[in-house]
Amino acid sequence: MLIPEEELAFDSFEKVWLWQEIATVLLKKYCERYYSFRKKEWELPHLEYQDIDGSDPNFPSGDDEHPDGCYRILVEESQTEIVEKLKEFKALIDAGDLKPWQFGGLRAIWFGQHLYEPLLHLAGSSVKISPVPLNMGERRFVEDLRSFFDTSPDVLKDRELYLLRNMSKGRGVR
Repeated sequence: MLIPEEELAFDSFEKVWLWQEIATVLLKKYCERYYSFRKKEWELPHLEYQDIDGSDPNFPSGDDEHPDGCYRILVEESQTEIVEKLKEFKALIDAGDLKPWQFGGLRAIWFGQHLYEPLLHLAGSSVKISPVPLNMGERRFVEDLRSFFDTSPDVLKDRELYLLRNMSKGRGVR
């Protein structure tokens, strides 16, 4: 933290509020770093790295009609507008038309470096999706990563980048 010397001079009682704010910021930063350090220290022995294959539960499971896997989106039949939009979306996927798509709170994100596509984000609760859709932070991360990847291709030159989301912990449609 860089603070001009004149701000730290003991020449005015009104600077006490500034000093208090500086102390608060420094204490918060210290607490955050200490917590992160201890959390990482505790997590480290519990981390486990494994090779995965196509049968891994992190991938959407397939069936006879869709052997490569699929999302299951549950909608009440009375929601005809949503059902029609989902049929249009399925037709775009089947046609290989990989472009951004959004309807209501449902958004499809295309990122060629993910091991399956599209990634879905759902804001609201008009439909239920399995596997669990991206939360807001995950959606923002994927969009930022895609933007970086698109604007900085030389950074990953001669390398491959793949993104895989961990399996959810019981949050979803069963």
